[in-house]
Amino acid sequence: MTAARSEALRRLEDLLAGRVRVPAEALDRLLAALIQRAGPEGLQAVGLHLVREPDPRRAALLIDSLPPSLVEPLIPYLVEGVVKSPTLPRGLATVRALGGLGSPAAHRALTDIEAKVPHPALRAAAAARRAEIETAHPARYVWLPRLAAGGEVEAAEEIRRGLREAPDPDLETLLLAVWPQLEGPARQVALDVLAERGTEVSYRALREAWRPEARDGGAILGALAGIVGRHPALAQADRAFWARALEGALDDPAVGGALAALACAGTQPPDARLLGRMLASSVEAVRRRAEECLVRWPVAELAEPLRALLPRVGEAEAVRVLQALEKQDAGRTLEAWASDPDPGRRTAAARAALACGRDDLWGRLLADPDPRVALASASALGEAEPRTLLAIEGALAASPVPLVVKTLCEYLAEHGDASSGDALAGCLVREPWRAAPAARALARLRQRGVLSWEFLSDGAREAVGRAAADLPLEGPALALWGALIEDLPVEVLQTLRDRLQAATQGETRARPKATLLQAVYLAVVGRLQVLRTAERCREEAEALLAKLETGRIRSDQVGALARCWVRPDVTFPEDLSARVEAFLLGVAEDRHAHVGARVEAVRALGCRGSARCIPALVRLRRNPLTALADTAREALAEVARRNPAAEVVSPAGDEGGPTVLLVEDEASVRDVYARYLLEKGFSPLPAGDGLQALDLIEKLPVDLVVLDLELPRLDGFGVLEALARRRRRPPVVVVTAHGDRATVLRAVRLGADDVVVKPVDLEALVERIGRLLAR
Repeated sequence: MTAARSEALRRLEDLLAGRVRVPAEALDRLLAALIQRAGPEGLQAVGLHLVREPDPRRAALLIDSLPPSLVEPLIPYLVEGVVKSPTLPRGLATVRALGGLGSPAAHRALTDIEAKVPHPALRAAAAARRAEIETAHPARYVWLPRLAAGGEVEAAEEIRRGLREAPDPDLETLLLAVWPQLEGPARQVALDVLAERGTEVSYRALREAWRPEARDGGAILGALAGIVGRHPALAQADRAFWARALEGALDDPAVGGALAALACAGTQPPDARLLGRMLASSVEAVRRRAEECLVRWPVAELAEPLRALLPRVGEAEAVRVLQALEKQDAGRTLEAWASDPDPGRRTAAARAALACGRDDLWGRLLADPDPRVALASASALGEAEPRTLLAIEGALAASPVPLVVKTLCEYLAEHGDASSGDALAGCLVREPWRAAPAARALARLRQRGVLSWEFLSDGAREAVGRAAADLPLEGPALALWGALIEDLPVEVLQTLRDRLQAATQGETRARPKATLLQAVYLAVVGRLQVLRTAERCREEAEALLAKLETGRIRSDQVGALARCWVRPDVTFPEDLSARVEAFLLGVAEDRHAHVGARVEAVRALGCRGSARCIPALVRLRRNPLTALADTAREALAEVARRNPAAEVVSPAGDEGGPTVLLVEDEASVRDVYARYLLEKGFSPLPAGDGLQALDLIEKLPVDLVVLDLELPRLDGFGVLEALARRRRRPPVVVVTAHGDRATVLRAVRLGADDVVVKPVDLEALVERIGRLLAR
């Protein structure tokens, strides 16, 4: 032993014997360092001391200070110490250390403690820690022992499910260690779980264990195929080996499918000759794997074998082969099958066309006169993409099969867009069995909000108008008119009203209770009345505006114009609405107009005015006429609420309050200040940086400045220095996020009248502004 190791061992023994005093929080670091330097002799010394230590509390302190990496080799000493001195502190510390380790050796040690220690509390603690380890590693302690026990064929599925869901990180290693010794169902369970959770380690181990002549070679191949299915690159290096094995088992139903999966894995297609032999195999799994390869990697040399294979396979296989051929011969085989007299071939062609993106071909088969072909094509609608809407809309008008038309209408009702309304509207004037589902689909499109009268083409609008005159007044049609009633023009509504009125009279005599027919009739009549009222209102507004613009302004006429303009159920053209708003603004600001007319104008602007009204309303809210000022204040609040993005500020005017210059670079903060100052009777003036603020102070009369210190181009201190050089300057309230003494003193020395620290209390800010202005 070297001198350094001897010295470390000596210091370690002094530490263990208590001859050296060490703080408890440093004991673990010092103990680990000394054990590492002393080597195996140090580890043995620690173990012997743990067995012989008479003080249970000191023993517990040493055990708690052991690094986790050193607990494993000390397990025998820990168990021996507890068995010889089963005190509660030492025992609980040992149980904690073993439970934290969680290894198989720790599990065995806890089992020994539970069996050998008489202290009931220690036994209970050991049992609890052992149960925690078993819960964290159920595969090792629950399922694998049951699997190795054998004789539980009926429990195989339960064990398989438990192993699949087990969280053990070393599950793969455990299974690879036990599966060679297993037999029968237990061996199959282990291979199944490896197929689902195995990695490259399992692939290599099973690859070495597989032998063609082995009794369970098929099960091993199945596990290999499962692993490769999740990690295709694993079999890339062994492709040649698996291909040779497959050539000898192409017609073997036991191993052919698994070998085909291994031979076709990877990122490159197998040899064309092998694919050809796989296509001729009598094993369906082998043929299916070859077809999947051809869909992923078209091989031109196999076009003829594929065409020869087509008549001998079922519909699902034919679809995959047609997909492969579509890439090899530019779809000629697919088009030939789409035109074949045999309905089965046309059905396969329809499914393949949809999978290949041939929407034109699929749409043609969707409108096939044979119901079997059309229905089979329509059944693939769940796999359709939005790009297939054109094909669906084309087939909707061409298909002679009612059930197909109904299916297509239902699909368009849930997945169609605004352009689908034209195709559906065209069906309204066709056969009744085509018009009824089209009407339901149009109603649904309107309910979804993707269709309105403006979105329909001229031809579609004409079709809707003809349908209003001819479509039977039954459930689907009534649902359509009820959905479109807000969009239909006056002439269509009048046609519907006349038809519904005649039908309703007979309905009322037959059934006194209200029906859907009567409800739609009342809705149509009400809508016509609204439209007529709106038209009369617009005409009246135009007439009043013409009189007022050319003649004397009368209060009653201004009030009538304002009442017409603010009606919520009337939509005014933009040009007429702008004219009315401009006229009412002029009346509101006309000092010679009657106060009643001015109040009516301001009230109307508050109900319907745009952001252009804000400056005038700001000025009017300071008017000496109380009624006008109060109405302007309410109107300003309403206009500002409808236009949250508008900046509610204005320069000082004759009727405005004191002008407060707001110098703040953040527009949102500046706008909050401005709105609050407006409510308190001030006229805020915005500025985004220091140079702009100085320019406004030079050009406009400013009563007070609210100045932020952190500004672009020129900061707040620069603005204060520039104002200090002026003979007369407005009072300045500095707003800063840094309220330290140095910042405040510097601002005051440069001429600031007051300093406010963020976050700003707006009410307190207004009080300070008022005091400074009063001074």
